[in-house]
Amino acid sequence: LTLTSASSDKELLDSFIAAAGRIEGVDRVSYPALMAERLHATVNKIRLVLLLFGGALLVISLILLSNTIRLAIFSKRYLINTMKLVGATKWFIMKPFLGSSVTQGVLAGTAASALFCLAVYGLNEAVPELMTIAEAGKIAIILGSMIAGGIVISGLFTIAALNKFVNMKSNKIYLY
Repeated sequence: LTLTSASSDKELLDSFIAAAGRIEGVDRVSYPALMAERLHATVNKIRLVLLLFGGALLVISLILLSNTIRLAIFSKRYLINTMKLVGATKWFIMKPFLGSSVTQGVLAGTAASALFCLAVYGLNEAVPELMTIAEAGKIAIILGSMIAGGIVISGLFTIAALNKFVNMKSNKIYLY
């Protein structure tokens, strides 16, 4: 008998063994319990290390993205100040920057989605059993969230950086 990944939960496995033991004609049911516990412990440790590593990379990349956007807007601070001096409203100043930010977010999300599809395809070629885990619906949700995440992240960082320079007094612009 071969169990699937859905039966890797200890409670489910114990209930399966109890149910299999009650079947008429079954004398005994055994499995390497110690090995299964060690395997689960090892997988949980690896999962924790990968989660911490991925979280650290996420934080680092968000900091780099935020600083890059702030520097790009910092280089346009004189243009923003000139627009304010001729009477442009806050949203009139922010619209072109936000449009550019949304465009860059869509491109970044699309590029990330393409790399993800390439990785799934490569893994499917190496390990064909993987496609049973990676269903098309799940992959579509991941791809959509990557594009939406690119738009939201770039838009929020752009709004945060723009507010600093749009709300700044004209005599303070030279201090930065």
